[in-house]
Amino acid sequence: MLKKLKELSKEQKIIGGIVLLLILVLFFTLLTSGSTKHSQVQTKASDSVKQSSQVKQSSSSSSTSSSSSETSSKIEKWSPTGHIAVDAYLNTPQIKIILRAKALREVAHKLSNTDKLYEVEAEVIGIEEKDEYREYNITGKKLLVRTPESLAVKMNELMVYTGNTVSLEKYDSIDKGSLVISEVRKTEKAQEEEKASIEASKSKEEERKASSRVKEQEQAPSHTTTTPTQSSTPAPQSNLRPFKNCKEARKAGRVNIPASDPQYGPWLDRDKDGYGCDE
Repeated sequence: MLKKLKELSKEQKIIGGIVLLLILVLFFTLLTSGSTKHSQVQTKASDSVKQSSQVKQSSSSSSTSSSSSETSSKIEKWSPTGHIAVDAYLNTPQIKIILRAKALREVAHKLSNTDKLYEVEAEVIGIEEKDEYREYNITGKKLLVRTPESLAVKMNELMVYTGNTVSLEKYDSIDKGSLVISEVRKTEKAQEEEKASIEASKSKEEERKASSRVKEQEQAPSHTTTTPTQSSTPAPQSNLRPFKNCKEARKAGRVNIPASDPQYGPWLDRDKDGYGCDE
């Protein structure tokens, strides 16, 4: 075999080498194409798995969002108006307050696995059995209500939390229990009404004072109609005479004229404070 190879010419050797190279190149191309096809199949399979998982996630998220919207719509509703007994301070008599409550959100807690804890907004509607000798202070705090998980819960089965646990009092009112709570919030409307009533009482007081001043001013000249002629004579120790009116006094640059002044006249002192033509 070696002898035959030696006998071959240079041209034949070159041609044989080229053919051998072509065979090797063809072999390597076949190997690489097979490996790429295998990788493409794997990527397609993984893509299909991802798509199916995404579909599952979207369906689960849509179901949870629908359920959460249902619970929120159930939570944010006002309860029927209830008559609530309130302890404004410790060791004080209870006040019966008319209010309604609305659960804002559910709060996680470690007290019980079967009960739910809600943050509740309470709206004060009025106060029963007011005592005119006692002031009631209702401040702006939110309440926490713990209620059993059962939907058929009566009002007298509720428990209220305001930071400290408080006891439940039951009253024989018409199918309505009363909760003992420490503080409840006044609504903005109630605060505005209270502010308006205070301002109205202040304005009434100012009007009353103004009308009394006008009456005094109207009555003052009738008592002193004859005084100008009586005191028109000058004072014995001075040539000055009392002014006829405050207009004349102000023209002369005189205001707040004391009673000891020779230019003072009782008709100038309408408010009877001992000074004529007050500034």
